[in-house]
Amino acid sequence: MKTWRWIVVLVALSVPVVGSAQGAPVRWEYGQLTAASTNNVPLRWTTASKDTVLATTEQITAQGDADSLLFKFFDLLGSQGWELIQSTRSRSALPIFLFKRRK
Repeated sequence: MKTWRWIVVLVALSVPVVGSAQGAPVRWEYGQLTAASTNNVPLRWTTASKDTVLATTEQITAQGDADSLLFKFFDLLGSQGWELIQSTRSRSALPIFLFKRRK
């Protein structure tokens, strides 16, 4: 009789618990970092709610290294929960980085 009790307990423990969070759909927020463009706006961050110029050509030139500045923005976005999901190039060969995070 004790053997059956242990089997029942083990089976009950192995069944996944269905929580309220599993039923809720995951909602994502998306953002785009354009690493270069014309009109002296080389770094631009765009989401559904905002469009922000992160750095101008003069700021990058003053800092001296465009790549290190780009990586600093990547670090900042990562610290805010953003994940890189795609890297591509526009028709004019400008890099575009797409990010997402949970809402």
